[in-house]
Amino acid sequence: MPAPTSTAELIEFIRKSGVVPADALDRFVADQPDLSDNPSRAAGLLVQSKVLTTFQAKLLLAGRYKGFRLGSYLLRDQLGQGGMGAVYLAEHETLRRMAAIKVLPPGGNELSVERFLREARAAAALDHPNIVRTHDVGQQGQVHFLVMEYVEGQTLDRLLTASGSVSAQRAVDFIAQAATGLQHAYEKGFIHRDIKPSNLILTKDGTVKILDMGLARSFETSDQLTELLDHGAVVGTADFLSPEQAMNDPKIDIRTDIYSLGATFYSLVTGRPPFDGPTASKLIQHQMKAAPSLTLLDKTIPKELAAVVARMMAKKPGDRYQTPADVIVALHPWLHDAAPLMAGLSQAREASTGKRSSKHLALGSDRRAKPSKKPTWIWALAGSAAALVVLGIGLGVAYALSGGVDKGVQTKGQPTQTTPGTSSTKSTPKPSPQPVPEGKAIFAFDAGEIAEFRAVLERTQVVEGNLPRFPKGLGPISYKPGSRAQFVREEYRGRPGIAFTNLNANGDLNSAQIGFQLETDLGASLKPEANYILALDYATVGTGKGNVSLQSLAFKNQAGKLLPGTDGEWKTVSVPFKRAPEIPLRFIIDSYASGKENALVFGKVTVREDAPAVPAEPAQSGE
Repeated sequence: MPAPTSTAELIEFIRKSGVVPADALDRFVADQPDLSDNPSRAAGLLVQSKVLTTFQAKLLLAGRYKGFRLGSYLLRDQLGQGGMGAVYLAEHETLRRMAAIKVLPPGGNELSVERFLREARAAAALDHPNIVRTHDVGQQGQVHFLVMEYVEGQTLDRLLTASGSVSAQRAVDFIAQAATGLQHAYEKGFIHRDIKPSNLILTKDGTVKILDMGLARSFETSDQLTELLDHGAVVGTADFLSPEQAMNDPKIDIRTDIYSLGATFYSLVTGRPPFDGPTASKLIQHQMKAAPSLTLLDKTIPKELAAVVARMMAKKPGDRYQTPADVIVALHPWLHDAAPLMAGLSQAREASTGKRSSKHLALGSDRRAKPSKKPTWIWALAGSAAALVVLGIGLGVAYALSGGVDKGVQTKGQPTQTTPGTSSTKSTPKPSPQPVPEGKAIFAFDAGEIAEFRAVLERTQVVEGNLPRFPKGLGPISYKPGSRAQFVREEYRGRPGIAFTNLNANGDLNSAQIGFQLETDLGASLKPEANYILALDYATVGTGKGNVSLQSLAFKNQAGKLLPGTDGEWKTVSVPFKRAPEIPLRFIIDSYASGKENALVFGKVTVREDAPAVPAEPAQSGE
């Protein structure tokens, strides 16, 4: 269609496009009796009045009034353009929810359509806060489209364009978050194959999410479709491609993503990719040449951290970290200082626990960009989603495997006492009960240490009330994106407690959580292979219930226990566990309560060494 030559024609185009409801358009025209007849000026006023977006006005002024709707979604802006099609910002007509819609160009061949649908299937299998979620897939005429979670933020390549580079501290935080998303994909049977700064987006709240599952593939041997689609093609991006991808090895696995993640880290802190030159030269260097040491390029980067990145980028997959979880564990020493939002420990607690001292931990201040204000425990907690869902049916087994047993009371023989003036007699001594010894307290927390408060959270953002200062490494979260959880510190049946509940009507599990970074920010020191007991005082209100779980940073459950309803009574549960080699450990308390009248309340938490029982001694007889 030719461009409109008058405002009347522009209004008619708007009406045909359906971007503005007819009654709203009529009201606007009626309220503007002196509306210019120049279509460009009229369009400017429509944009200024927020009737149209700039994107919509531009297309309408070009005479294009078709294609603004895809299913129930109205296109509002164009977010980007890639090899797999354009991405648009769209709004659901009924729900008023914003979404990102990827549109495959019409007229695509069977191969491109199949690859597009494969992306939809891959993304739909993944549900993790560090991966952009897929909501729907659809087709309108010959147009295929994918509806995804809309994320406000900027991709890391744009961040680099603006800042040149980021501090090592921020890079550690970004890469660790991306690794949690990759670990989830790995556990679901997928690898990404195109990890790079432009496929990682930083949201306004500091979360890093993985974009573009377009090259994702299953590593199941039964998946022959990927081989058919990619036969003879090198997939990925040359600046961040693993050596095996550069050689078009058909047997790549999750370790290719670890290499690309390391190359991304390198790019973040240096401001440039690991290797320079034309594409062919880069592919050869990825296979044959080690990237320059980060410490040589920037002396402020600890050599131990540079060694972690070098191992991520090892030429042989067997020499790299074998899973994204291994990468997180390796980065953990530097994550210790990356949680500025969490309140620090009191001086008394710091004095009693001691501060972690290691001269290679501190990465210094970031003079180029402010560090992320996202607490480190949040991404780690969020990354454990799959494990926590399993806990709903498997905690009983986990407890049984943990080797926990109740310790019986031991007795100790006592000599018989004789009354003065009577003969001494031999008799069986009366046993005297001895208390079971308690092991050394490793960690203790009392809800009474926290000031009374009430707060409603969406993720970590307070939307109602106020949060007090929590010890560093301890904090509440509403886990599910878009969900709300309420936390209240109050007196419950004469004892201080923190009550928390899931406010969502659908009752999604794991939406109301409190996490304790036991061995990192909270300073507890556990010995590998030693036995411990976690004791938790809790009560439930209404239909409240939940669980408590101990996990390594690699999301492996060490032990846990369901917290059934108590009918309002305080109860104590004990969870025996062994400190496995994986470090460090955290524990998480989940509330499965749904609705304001139902809650899980917890009071005291202690972690003690599992002390051996007192052995029984032979009975002594009087003489």
